[in-house]
Order: sequence, then structure tokens, then C-alpha cells
Amino acid sequence: MLFLSQEWRSQNERGKCRSLQILINCWTLLCTRLISNGMDLLTEIAIKYGSDRQPLSKHSYTPYYFELFKDRIGEIEKILEIGVGSGGDGLKMWRDFFPNANIYGAEIDQNRIFTDGRIQVFYCDQASKGDLLALLEKTGKDLDFVVEDASHKPEDQVFSCLTLMPHLKSDVVYIIEDVADASIVEKLSPYYDVEVPQLLPKKKRYDDRLVVVRHRKNNIRQGSFSRDPETTSPPSISIFGKRAFLNTNPSHEFISKEVS
Repeated sequence: MLFLSQEWRSQNERGKCRSLQILINCWTLLCTRLISNGMDLLTEIAIKYGSDRQPLSKHSYTPYYFELFKDRIGEIEKILEIGVGSGGDGLKMWRDFFPNANIYGAEIDQNRIFTDGRIQVFYCDQASKGDLLALLEKTGKDLDFVVEDASHKPEDQVFSCLTLMPHLKSDVVYIIEDVADASIVEKLSPYYDVEVPQLLPKKKRYDDRLVVVRHRKNNIRQGSFSRDPETTSPPSISIFGKRAFLNTNPSHEFISKEVS
């Protein structure tokens, strides 16, 4: 991995490697070598930066992310991560994995706000509708991928998703990490396609769970609000939809917020 990275930098500096196709080919070669060694590229990068998203640490997220995006590495242009953490390891991981993407972070701790090349972090309180909408004004609404890893409170997870999703493009992938309370699926499923993927290797942690949220392909929504962000507002999240499809016992109940 280090050899290929150094070779890429060297060629780029000499002006010999400016084609996107060459970049994709290099990435494909690297992916192939890592897979043959039993480890995917994203997991390798996560380990490099000390991220806990990889199976050797707390969570088994990176193998899922790799399979989800491995055929779109060169296509992803904008990523938003809500909840940066102390070292910004997640932002650096996305930057290295997606060579053409601008990586945006949202963070409530002013000491964690920084800019570094393609990485830019903005202040945002995920429990504030005003802050969330102001964040979109800075990043643009044409985000390809949003990952929420902030307070981990179920009420904040639902609130942030239902506030942002109506404003995002039709093919956005919105993923909530570290979901301890699976009942948030019931809050989101009346309005969006919601998936809880199986993660491997399986961890015994109570919060080793992702919730993947997408716009419905038929563009028809249940409930009273349209997907058009210019004409309607997000729904109240106090409405329950279909039952969560996980056989799990939430660790605690949470208080619903109104998105208004």
C-alpha cells in the first residue's frame, strides 16, 4: 500500500499521472491485492488512522462500506460526516478512500473544527434544525453520502435524519452508526427505505449496528409530507410506522422531538 501511494505521489508530481482512468486503475490494483490478502482497502486505511470502524477494533463497519462503494470510488464527490471525533480519523479515512471527493465534517466541539486540503469541518449542533440547514448551505445539498456518528442518542439520530433527508438528492446514502436503540427504524420507515445490514465479523457490542436510509425509488411517501424541500416540512417524528424488523431489545426509550 505504501509503495503504491508513494508511486502515485511521485508520478503526480512529475505530471505523468493526470488521467482519472489511471487513478482508478491504481485503486483497482490496490483493492485486488488487499482482497487477496483477506483485507479490503477501506479496512486497511481505517487501521492506518486508528479508526474504530474496522473489525480489529470496536465495529465491523468498513467491510460493509467497502462492498457498498467499491464500484463507485471514483464517482463519489461529496461526503458529510456528522460527528468528527477528536482526531478526525474518519474524515481522513474517507479522503484516502475516495480520491475525488470533498469531505465535510460537522462538529459541536469548536476545538475539533479544522480545514486540511479536501477536508473541511463546520460547527453544527445536530439537535438544532437551524444548524443542520445552515450546514447544508455550506456543503451544498448534492451530497453523495452522509454518515452520522455524533451524539449516538436515538432522538438525535432520528431528528438529524428527518431534518436533512428531505433536502438531499434522490440517490443519497444516509447511514446512522452506533445504533443502540433499534426502534429508530420505526421512526424512519414510514418515510424512507430503511435497511439494517448484517455486519461481519459479528461483534458482541450492543451498538455495533448501522441503519441505512434511502429515498424510495418510486418517489411516493407515506404520511403527509412531500419530498420537495421547497414546499413542505419534514414530518413529526412522533409517528410510528411499521414494526422494526430486528429482534432486539432497545436499551432505553427515548423522547421524540418535533421537526418543525
